[in-house]
Amino acid sequence: GSILIFVTLAFALLGTFVGFAIDFGRAYLEKARISRLVDAAALAAAKALKGQAGFEPDATRAACDSMEMNGAKVAMTSATTCAATTGTDFIVTLTFPDLPVPGGQPIKSVLVTGNDPMPTTFLRFLGWMVPGDFSTINVSAQAQAGPERPIDLMLVLDRSGSMTATDGSGQTKINALK
Repeated sequence: GSILIFVTLAFALLGTFVGFAIDFGRAYLEKARISRLVDAAALAAAKALKGQAGFEPDATRAACDSMEMNGAKVAMTSATTCAATTGTDFIVTLTFPDLPVPGGQPIKSVLVTGNDPMPTTFLRFLGWMVPGDFSTINVSAQAQAGPERPIDLMLVLDRSGSMTATDGSGQTKINALK
C-alpha cells in the first residue's frame, strides 16, 4: 500500500518535470524563430534607414516586409511597430537611436525588439501550487543594426622606386602596370 502512494507521487513529480521541459523547449524554439525574424528585420530596416533621420517609416515598412517574406504574418500598425495579423500577439517595435561616429556626426541605427507571449500547456498547472498567471511565457528577442559605412581604401603600388625600372620590352614597369 505504501509503495503505491510513493509510485503515484513519483509519477506525478516526473510528469510535472516532463511537462516543464516540453513548455520550456517550445519556448526555446520560439525564441530561435523570433531571433531569426528580428535579425533579418534589423538588417532590412538599417538598409532602408540609410543612417539618416526622416526614413523611419520606410525602415519600419522594410522590417515588416522582411518578416513577412520570412514567414511571419505581420502588418505595419504604426510608424514604429509591426504586429501579427493572425494567431498570436506577436509585436515588433523599432526604435532609432543615434550611434556616435568618431570625428563625425552621429548616424541613425535601428533597434528591433520582438515580443511574443507563447501559451503554455503544462506550466498552467503550476498555478494550482503557486499564485500567479502561468498561462503564457513571454518570449522576446532584440537586434541592432546600423547602415553600411563607407570604407576608405588606398592602394600603394610603389614606395621604393622599383617600378621605374624597365621590363623586357623597354617599357617602365609602372607604365606596363597602367
